[in-house]
Amino acid sequence: MFELRTYTATDGNRETLVNRFRDETIALFTEHNITTVGFWVDATDENKLHYLVKHEGDPRQNWSNFVADERWTELKARTEADGPLTADMSSIFLEPTEFSGLK
Repeated sequence: MFELRTYTATDGNRETLVNRFRDETIALFTEHNITTVGFWVDATDENKLHYLVKHEGDPRQNWSNFVADERWTELKARTEADGPLTADMSSIFLEPTEFSGLK
């Protein structure tokens, strides 16, 4: 199962959000059966970040385990000491078609 997530960063925080993913969050994802496929910054909205992940097992359980990980809660608290990095987030789950290049 794939998941496409879109974050709207708070003003001026998209790069900080990108750095948090690159430097620390992705490593935690892998421990919770979440594999990153790709990240994109929005060409028309400087506050948007899009990324695609692949889940092994139940995506909702993967996220539940991830958000309960004390390393994530500490990382989030540390990186958001001056305020939240995101204003909004949306997510859709995707199943590949039989002819999809990604399975």
